[in-house]
Amino acid sequence: MNSRKSLFGATVAALFPLFAQAQPINGLYLGAGAGVNFLNRTDITGTYTDPFGPSPVQRPLLGAGAEFDWGFAGVVSLGWGFGNGLRAEIEGNYRQNDTSAYKYDNITYPGANGTATSYGAMLNVLYDIDIGGLLGGITPYVGAGVGAI
Repeated sequence: MNSRKSLFGATVAALFPLFAQAQPINGLYLGAGAGVNFLNRTDITGTYTDPFGPSPVQRPLLGAGAEFDWGFAGVVSLGWGFGNGLRAEIEGNYRQNDTSAYKYDNITYPGANGTATSYGAMLNVLYDIDIGGLLGGITPYVGAGVGAI
């Protein structure tokens, strides 16, 4: 009997968010997020000094590039909700990927050592779509932003 009550209580507790009504954000809020980041292969252009010649000579980088491992990303935002689904925020983000291979003159050198990092800032305007709690407390939104990375 006691296990039935526990099972019933756990079921009700798990379903409770499905019945909650999402309230539009009204006032100041702080948001944060973390995730994974994929960075495509990057081409490297320019020249380098060849140390193996009879005298140092500037040579072009031919087919040079870097490949990257999966990395991580983090985002923080500070915003204002107007209570009608509309929000405005400023966002800062950070991404980091380690180098997995380096390519030069059509030869790939695995195990390259390096890291690519980027920082960015955005100004966003977002609109929360009220779907009446159909997704169990998750509120979809649409938005637009401008910024730099």
